[in-house]
Amino acid sequence: MVAEQVRELSAKSSQSAIEIRHLLDRSEQEVKHGQDVVTSSTERMNTIIQQVTTISHDVQSLSSIMATQMAALKELDEASSEVANGVVNTKSIAEIVAQYGKELSGQVVAVRTLTQQLDQVVSKI
Repeated sequence: MVAEQVRELSAKSSQSAIEIRHLLDRSEQEVKHGQDVVTSSTERMNTIIQQVTTISHDVQSLSSIMATQMAALKELDEASSEVANGVVNTKSIAEIVAQYGKELSGQVVAVRTLTQQLDQVVSKI
């Protein structure tokens, strides 16, 4: 009877050892899978960090380019204002020149009339 109980305990111990071995193997596989997931996640995070760094540099470059363009647009605006002022001044000068031209035309007509009158007076003498 004792021998049979020893055999049963031995069989149960053997079965328990097999179950423990399976549990240890399963735990080992799960730990390895966990390590693989952590490694994969680390690689993905590193890739994301590199991409974010690249994007950050691109944004800084874009910001610099935009600042340069804004400065150029400001210069163009100032130049455009100067051109507009020049056009206004040119128009004013053109109006003055036209007025002087009319006055000169009137004076030419007056001088011509005086010349004709003088010619008539001289021809009578």
